[in-house]
Amino acid sequence: MDQTDVSSAAFFNRKVLQHPNNQDTNSNTAQHFSVVTYNILADCHVSPKQYPYCPEECLPMSARHHLLEKELRYLNADIVCLQEVGTSYFQESLLPMMQNQGYDGFRFKEKVLGCPEGIAMFFRTSRFNILDFASFDFNSKFKELIKGCVRGSERDHVYKYLEKTSVMMMCKLQCKETGCVVTVGTLHVIWWLGLIPSAPQHVEVDVQALQISVAVNELVKFAGGADKPHILCGDFNSSPFSPAYGILTRGHLGGGGYEMFRALRPFKVSNTESKCLIDLLPSSHFSHPSKFLRSAYAEVKGREPDFTNYEGSFVECLDYIWYSADTLRVTEVLDTVPETAITTLTACPNKVFPSDHLSLKAVFKLPEQQL
Repeated sequence: MDQTDVSSAAFFNRKVLQHPNNQDTNSNTAQHFSVVTYNILADCHVSPKQYPYCPEECLPMSARHHLLEKELRYLNADIVCLQEVGTSYFQESLLPMMQNQGYDGFRFKEKVLGCPEGIAMFFRTSRFNILDFASFDFNSKFKELIKGCVRGSERDHVYKYLEKTSVMMMCKLQCKETGCVVTVGTLHVIWWLGLIPSAPQHVEVDVQALQISVAVNELVKFAGGADKPHILCGDFNSSPFSPAYGILTRGHLGGGGYEMFRALRPFKVSNTESKCLIDLLPSSHFSHPSKFLRSAYAEVKGREPDFTNYEGSFVECLDYIWYSADTLRVTEVLDTVPETAITTLTACPNKVFPSDHLSLKAVFKLPEQQL
């Protein structure tokens, strides 16, 4: 086999990892359902300069579409959450493709400030009915948030600092067979420049943490409370060592996060004064109420994947599937590919991998008391 065949074999033969405490041998029962999250790399972010190792003919989404279709068929999930979905690509190619595979997917939320891509969610019509749906851009939530805690003269400056393109969507789904309800949210958090070693400082890591805190709070509220089954997945642009990841696992910002946020370059709040965001907002805004929020991969593997993004010299874990562990149980995850499957083709995207991110898949089971 040539290098492409080796990578392709690994790509479509990923290992299913069972939770160490999983006693279920059959994951196809009515209580089980699967969730996939995947940043599929929008065309507006693609250029030969950005991905010099990828053959130019493989870069456009029109060329990557058949690879994505093949992968999504292989993943065969009940719920699919996608990020970096080009607006025109969604309407012209992705939606018809997913509908042909038995999914409902008219729910798409474009990013704001003129960014021509967004997030999309699909679910199998044979498995679920939709009870409710909501989407928002974080800028609108931040406007509400700062009204109650930032002085009027400083609000415009704070809002300008917080204003980004990010959006979120949430679906409340009901299993047709069991009647059980689960709420699923997906988002694409802003890029944190601090992930790049050469970056001068951890730029916007505080805004990233605030987006994630707001996301969990909104998801819990939409679900009807922290005691209702909920899942949050997507591209968090956060490594397992970031303050944002700490908020997700602990429910609040840790001491190291405060120190990092206070070390950021202050921004102007008036003609004569500059402040850091952490000194303008109460600490409660960097927290969430989902006390049993867990990462599916960390629960099954004992750690996060080594990487979910493999782009040239940048390799990091940025994507996750989080769930309420008191109301849902993760039974298995689909392991990511070995690094050698990628390095034989240098990095992602390439002739086999349609995106610079990797897809993640987890299978969940509703506890008996929820049935």
